[in-house]
Amino acid sequence: APVGALMPNLFFMAVLAGEEPIDHIQKDILRSGDDIHPIMRGVMAIHVAEEARHISFAHEFLKKNVPAQPALNKAVLSIAMPIVMFILGRAIATPPKTFFKQFDMPAEVRKDLFYGSKESKRTFADYYVDVRALAEEIGLMNPVARKVWKLLGIDGPSSRYRSEPKRSAKHAD
Repeated sequence: APVGALMPNLFFMAVLAGEEPIDHIQKDILRSGDDIHPIMRGVMAIHVAEEARHISFAHEFLKKNVPAQPALNKAVLSIAMPIVMFILGRAIATPPKTFFKQFDMPAEVRKDLFYGSKESKRTFADYYVDVRALAEEIGLMNPVARKVWKLLGIDGPSSRYRSEPKRSAKHAD
């Protein structure tokens, strides 16, 4: 039987792990005001709209089903959620090794670019700002889970609402 039928809560966490990084990246690009070719901007806008359906469905499914789970299941899910986000998120948000090989990019540059620098670590953690808010809302952000999020380097603030734009001091005026 497919994973979704056997472990639907875990399946929808995996959906979020796959969709949230790409959604986050594309929204940042679209919100940046940078000069992007109109066709690329249009394709990204369509993709963001499609991802919103998948993300919303996953959020709603988890909101409906996780709170009703027995305490042991919720405890397991609270630990599984950050692990799924970390493993699948890295797999999705990192170009394949063939990309780096084709452009003769050293491994240490790849590591620093995606996971080694403070900025790259913060960017990766920011992909899951909405997922952390969801974890809080459905009771999966317990003290042990918080430590797992932190241990994996994907902890941080939660969004106040889904798809909340990042705020910075320069936008506060």
